[in-house]
This record gives sequence, structure tokens and C-alpha cells, in this order.
Amino acid sequence: MSGADWRRVRTALRSAFEKLTDTQHAVVAKLRRLRHRIFRAWELKEALRDLYRIIDPVHAAAYLKRWITRAKRSRLRPMIVLAGTVQRNFDGIVAAVELGLSNSVVEGVNGRVRLIQRLGWGYHSAAPLIAMVHLCCGGIDVTLPTER
Repeated sequence: MSGADWRRVRTALRSAFEKLTDTQHAVVAKLRRLRHRIFRAWELKEALRDLYRIIDPVHAAAYLKRWITRAKRSRLRPMIVLAGTVQRNFDGIVAAVELGLSNSVVEGVNGRVRLIQRLGWGYHSAAPLIAMVHLCCGGIDVTLPTER
């Protein structure tokens, strides 16, 4: 398999089912026929995504228990390890689904802070970086003299 082929497969496997192009659908169908273990891992990934996307929060606990069972029986070592992690954090995951909680806002702010840090390379202390974060993320509108 060439590098370009591998990139196509990797992109298809990382993409959400509903966002797959026709070419990516063909790649997944080929994996289903030729690489059963990889396809099974992809199916488990998509099933776990469904917990947040389409499963009614009332049924989240039962759905997650079934997913853990499927993952442990898959005989795929990474999925078995993931199922163990999910099982250890079961109550928190179910609570997050039922309450509609997500850390996406925090991750977004974290990404912006890292971008500000990269753009302002060379801060001599934390104070200027903190000031830039407050300026960029704090909702402060600064009117420049040229904009009056």
C-alpha cells in the first residue's frame, strides 16, 4: 500500500460516518471485506460516537453497558483497553451525556491560548501572555484611533 493509499484509508477511518465522501464510503466497504479487524474497530468507534449524537440521554447507561460488552468481546486489544477505561469512568460519562455537558468550550479556549502563545513567541514573563489572553479572549473591544 502506497503512502497516498494509507492517507486515504486513515482519513476515511478518522472521519465521521455522516461526513464520508463516496470515495471514503468505498474505502470503508473495502475494509469491511478485506480487513475485518480494522472495520470492527471503526464500527466500535462510530457506535461510541452515537452515544453523544443520537442516543436518548435516558437510555445512555444501558447503551454504554452494551457498548462496553461489545468492545470487550471484539478481541481487539486497544478496544478492550478503551472499554476498561470507559467502565472505570462509567458514572461520569453517563452523567455528562444525561446533563449535556462537554469540555468543548474549555478545549476551544485552550486552543486560542496556545495560538496566542505561538504568535507572541518570546514573552519574557507570564504577565504579557496573560494580558494578551485577557485582551483576545476577554470580550474587550478596543477601538483604534484610526477607526474613530
